[in-house]
Amino acid sequence: MIAKKICLVEDTPDLLDNLSQFLRMEGYEIWPCKNGIEAMDRMKKDTPDLIITDFLMPGINGLELIQKLKHMNHLTAVPVALFSAKP
Repeated sequence: MIAKKICLVEDTPDLLDNLSQFLRMEGYEIWPCKNGIEAMDRMKKDTPDLIITDFLMPGINGLELIQKLKHMNHLTAVPVALFSAKP
């Protein structure tokens, strides 16, 4: 069975590591990215099955990342989950 690929975008290193580890334990292939630019570069090379992105990040925030991804034709059908650890 081929693992589903998740591009995980989170600027807090500990949270990125913890979420990546948890999702790997559930059987997913994780592409950990520390910011939106790194995620866009990674997704130019391959298409994930799901994108999970933090809402509040320096540089490109989660909403801006989603807007940029809409212009990458191979990613238009990929579901995106937006989250934030902040209240």
